[in-house]
Order: sequence, then structure tokens, then C-alpha cells
Amino acid sequence: MRRPGAVLSGQPRRRRTPAEARVTRAKQICRACPVRRRCLRQAVRDRELYGVWGGLTGQERRGLLKQVQNFRGLPAGVPARLQYGEPVRVRSQDRPAVAATLVRAGWSNQRICHALGIDPSELRAVLRVARRVLWVIDLVGTDQPPALPEGRRRPADPTAHWRRPPGGLPHAA
Repeated sequence: MRRPGAVLSGQPRRRRTPAEARVTRAKQICRACPVRRRCLRQAVRDRELYGVWGGLTGQERRGLLKQVQNFRGLPAGVPARLQYGEPVRVRSQDRPAVAATLVRAGWSNQRICHALGIDPSELRAVLRVARRVLWVIDLVGTDQPPALPEGRRRPADPTAHWRRPPGGLPHAA
């Protein structure tokens, strides 16, 4: 049995940075939040780049959006060609979409592994990604925006994108 704080494989444990500790704490708060799904949906729709929204960091949300794009960008003929027994080379980023399509078509895991040329443990990982991507597609809906283009930077002034109503700020009555 391992003692707390014991060294694994000769490597000292890396201490978390204050930023990592804040993210961990924010995610703990999100787990108990009753509006987590709505918060995540809003963050994805508004393309929030930073912060923890709905239990995911900006980097995690961008990764999910890229996976959604891969899922939606799959050529329609790939699963059909596999179903007809044609040999098809499937890119690793397209595997979740192809595997989900084949599962819906009633294929066994063994048959999917053979068609994609992967082992069962890799198929489990691929199907886990597929379930998560389908969950995001269901969560966001069909009008989900595309992922941000590479190289987009945060504005220098965080309030620069806010729009003020004509005539200035409204006065309290």
C-alpha cells in the first residue's frame, strides 16, 4: 500500500500551481451547481475563451468543439463503405464518428474493432469520446457555432466587446 506523499517511480510529486488549485476548486463548485448544463451551453454558444464554465476550462471546451467539428465533418460515405465491406482508411480523429455510426447500425464491438483496425481497449476510448461529443451536440443543439480559428487572441481590454446602449448607460429610476 502506498503512503500519502510517497514518490512514484523515482519522480517527486509536482506541486500544483495556485492557478491549478483555483481551477480544481471551481470545478468542485460546478459539480454541485444545479445550472451546470445551462452554464456550459451558454459558454459554448458565446465562445467563452477563459475561465471555468459548466465544469470545463476554456481549453477543454475548445477541445470539445474541435471534436464536434470532426464528428460533423465526417464524409457520409465512410460508414456506408465500411458496412459494405470495403477497406477504408479512417483517420484517428474520425474514429469516434465512424464508431458511433456503426454502433447505431447494430455492429458488434468485435466487428467494429476489425473494421477500424484497433483493439478493444482503444475502441472503449473511442466510444467514450463519441458519447461525450454526442452529449455536447445534444446540449448545444444544431446551431452550435464553429470552434474559434487558431491564433485568436484575447482583447487587451476585457470590456472592449461590451456594447453600450446609445446615449450612454441607462439611469436608475
